Amino acid sequence: MGRLIEQTALAGGDSIGGVIDIGNLSDLETIGRVADVAVDFSAPAALPAAAHYVRTTGTPLLSGVTGLSADDLKALPEGLRQTKRLKAWGAVKLTAGDQQTGQFGDWLYYDGRWYECVSCVTWNHTILGHYRSEFCLVDGSVAKKNLEPPVENAPEEGGDAGDGT
Repeated sequence: MGRLIEQTALAGGDSIGGVIDIGNLSDLETIGRVADVAVDFSAPAALPAAAHYVRTTGTPLLSGVTGLSADDLKALPEGLRQTKRLKAWGAVKLTAGDQQTGQFGDWLYYDGRWYECVSCVTWNHTILGHYRSEFCLVDGSVAKKNLEPPVENAPEEGGDAGDGT
């Protein structure tokens, strides 16, 4: 299955950051983040290594591993069961991150987590003409080093309630 996925990706014009199989599974400990997504169609025994890799690099995981037991599923980190991507539409063109140049994309704070813009394209499918942006969850340790959560402004006391008081 892995070779078929690799051939299909290459035929579609995608690039492959690396191929890991049972012979070089330990390479996951040292390669760092090399792709926008990790694709895993291996065996249940290899899933803990893949889960550790995506947890430490912040790489989203597409897993097609079958035959997982209830205990295998419980062993997955909680983060692998949460939404890792967001889509947004708006009138403002955002800056998308570029791993090859090391440029960071615009960040979005949503539901207590930071997300980085990974794509922003013109969306001309309506008469409004706007941008569609996609964001990936930023690894918590990276977010803590770079940004603090925004501070919510408390409403001022004694403000105008719309009734002149």
